[in-house]
This record gives sequence, structure tokens and C-alpha cells, in this order.
Amino acid sequence: MTAIVQGGVSAEADTDWIVALLYDGITCPGDWYDALDAMREVLGAACFHTLTVRRADCSVVGAGLANLESPPDKVREYEQHLARDDIRMQMPVNAPLGTPVTDHAYFGARTLSRSPIYVDWLAPLGLRHTLAMGLRADDDTREVLGFIRPRAEAPYGPESEAFCRRLSSHLVRASELRARMMQLGEHAATGLSALDALPQGIAVVDEACRIDHLNARAVACAGRGGLFDSAQGRLRLASSALQSAFEQRVREACAPAGGARAGVLHLPVAGSVVRITVLPLKPSHPLAVLRQRHRALVVFAHPAEAAPVEPRQLESLLGLSPTEARLALLLASGKTVKDFAAAQHCSEHTARSHLRNVMRKTDCHRQAELVLLVQSLRD
Repeated sequence: MTAIVQGGVSAEADTDWIVALLYDGITCPGDWYDALDAMREVLGAACFHTLTVRRADCSVVGAGLANLESPPDKVREYEQHLARDDIRMQMPVNAPLGTPVTDHAYFGARTLSRSPIYVDWLAPLGLRHTLAMGLRADDDTREVLGFIRPRAEAPYGPESEAFCRRLSSHLVRASELRARMMQLGEHAATGLSALDALPQGIAVVDEACRIDHLNARAVACAGRGGLFDSAQGRLRLASSALQSAFEQRVREACAPAGGARAGVLHLPVAGSVVRITVLPLKPSHPLAVLRQRHRALVVFAHPAEAAPVEPRQLESLLGLSPTEARLALLLASGKTVKDFAAAQHCSEHTARSHLRNVMRKTDCHRQAELVLLVQSLRD
């Protein structure tokens, strides 16, 4: 049990339970809140507030997180109008990540007595003393965390800073992993939404043909009389004669350690032929990233339903930049890297750098594999 003393925490404060909550909070927002609120209680603070700000001007990006006792209207007012002019932002933005900084040690008493944030905003709320730290940073933003004590309490002392330093490495790591998980979730959701805009049937499956996702067109193709059956959560072709070969293609596409291979089957249907392309998705691919396991992308393309894929769809599906998507589409149309360089008014060296990025992001080892991938989505 963590011991709490007036005006600070004991030197023997146990942090293990808070560390466990921080790491559970990577995937569970409720545990992340509980970890920060537990720190608030140990520190004797009235409230905590975590938010992401632009490093250039300290304006807030998105909405932050504050404990429930904080007046919601005041939190919104601060984030929308006051944060960028708050002198306290200098502390966590300029200090090394994970370093706890206190306002009374950072600013002189005269500066604090003349600051509008202290005089006009904190004082009416009965608040005064701040301890803050940076949790995560990228090129443009920094995530910051602050704890504020009431005016009647003593300023934060060395024991409070020592408590935060014992947690700092875990706070920084958990914050980075949490942000990464949220980014991956958003990326995956974008990729799955892009699948529904395609005219082809698309399925994302594992090595045992268990279905992770079917797009709208694939759902329409499933069931009795369709191209395949999705009963019991597995993908089985309508043609039992091709099922064994199909399962083998899926296993090959899901092979780890760089051994994944794409494959193509042709399924006779009502006097026509549907091309089934099975493509590897590495764990970092937007459509596989939430599972963090190799997956296969199965594309059912009917010649009569061929339609071009838009560059933005390719960006979302394959995690490419706009330039990389244009390059992939141009190569799939039979053009060369040299043609792309001429069209983009860039050097061939730059064009090949873009190609290397595309190959890395799609996990293709040869240009022919990339062309097959894009053509399966385009045709």
C-alpha cells in the first residue's frame, strides 16, 4: 500500500501497482486513467491533466484527459483557449522526456504572481502548485502530463519528484506504446473502410483460412450459390476441387520470415472465370496490424466487374504515401521507374527510393509481386 503524507509522498511509496496499471492502460483506456489518478492521489494533487500540444506554439491537438473531479467546462476552456499562453507549458515541453519539473523551482515568485494563468484562472478554482513532465514526443508534438495541488497545500517537494522519477521510464514507454496502438487502430479502420469501396470481393484470413474481415462485396458473394462459404468463420470455395489448392496458397501467403508468396487460382462460375488472388500481408500491414500476425488478402475479381482503384484507396489499403501510391499504379499499368521519374520531374535515384519504400511497406520482394498486388485490386 502506498503511504501518503501531508504535502507529499513517503520515500517508501510502492509503485508496482501503478506500473501494472500503466501497462494495462496501453490497450485499456480505463486502466490508463486509473494509473494517472492513482499518481494524483499519491502526490496529493487535486487534479491531473494529460494533453498533446504542438511544440511550436503549445496549442492543443485533440482532446486531453483529466480526472473526473475537474470541471469539464474548465478543462475544455483551458485546452481550447488558454494552454498556448500558459507559461507552465515551458516546463514539460523543454525538459527531457520523463523528467518531473515543478513550477516554484522553474519560475520565480514574481513571475508566478504576475501570470494571468495563476491569477485569473487557477486562483478562482482554488488551485496553485504544478508538477509536470513530458511523456512522448515526435517531430511536431509532445504529450505532457501535469498534476495541480490546491492553494492551501504545500508546493511539491523532493519526495514528490523522486516518486515521479521512479515511474518516469514506465510512463514514457507506456505512453509511446499506447499512442502506437491508437495509431494502428485508426490506420486499420481506415484500411478496412477502403476495402468496402472496392468492386472486388476482399477477405482477410489467417493461415487456417479463418476470416478476420470480409468487405461488403465479399459478403454479397458468400453463402449458398455464391463464390465461397463463410460458415463457422472459415473461408471455403464453392468449388471443392479447388479448396485444397486454395488452402495451400493461403498457407504460402502467411509464411513467416520472408517466405511468403502470392498465388492465383481461377474459379469457373456460370460460364465465366473468377480470378482468385491470394496475397501476403505482413504483421505491420494496415490490414493485419491489430492481430500482429501474418495474414493473407484474398481478392475475388470477376472480369465483368473490373474497375480502376483510386490512388487514395491504394494509400489506405497498403499504407502508402500519395507519391508511392502513384508509383505503384503506374508500374501496374506497365510503365517503368524511369517513366515515373520523368512524369514526376524527379531523378531516377529518387524514384527508386520511393520504390524501395513501396516494396518494404507491401512486403514485396520483387517488382513483379508488387504489380500482381496492385493489379489484383485494380482489375
